[in-house]
Amino acid sequence: MLVSVEVVAAGEAQDPLEMFRVYEAPPAADRVLEEDEIRASAVVKERQLVHRDGDWHRSVEVWVYDEKGRFVVQRRSALKDTNPGMLDTSCAGHVTLDDSIEETAVRELREELGCRASASDLVRGFVAPIEAAGDREIVTVFFLRVVDTHFVIDPAEVASLSLLPSATVLDDLRAKAPAYVAKPPHYVDALSDAFHRLIPAQ
Repeated sequence: MLVSVEVVAAGEAQDPLEMFRVYEAPPAADRVLEEDEIRASAVVKERQLVHRDGDWHRSVEVWVYDEKGRFVVQRRSALKDTNPGMLDTSCAGHVTLDDSIEETAVRELREELGCRASASDLVRGFVAPIEAAGDREIVTVFFLRVVDTHFVIDPAEVASLSLLPSATVLDDLRAKAPAYVAKPPHYVDALSDAFHRLIPAQ
């Protein structure tokens, strides 16, 4: 099911010169993490170098859902430097050097979905390391419940949006459906557990 979207003029693609902090390898890459297990290094590098070198860095994902427990799923823009054209979480982004985790989530909601949420609107879910195709991210996952499913998208960021039953999305992620950005089993299990704590009936 498609959500209601308004398309605005395309902005700029990602800046390869954005500065990221590099993190030490997590103590385990196959389970969720506690915040005190995440250790920043003294190294700061450009985005393009972090991705080139496979350094661990931080990112956020926000799963937006409606009152019926359906997830907003985005198709990533073809301009993205990772996983272009794939289905993914509602919005996501890297944590740059000058931003906090929460500031990044709020910024990405605004930039990708035109959503004017505040940090207090977000429910923090879990933190999970993800390694895929040489990219190593420590991902903090948030949830945001919305009533209005009208969004404003920038085609430089998002190609389209769909509203899908959470069970369908979780099943597709578990099955590693090729249309989706791949998520490891510990991420999918944590996503399911955290979401069902929010909406027990779903």
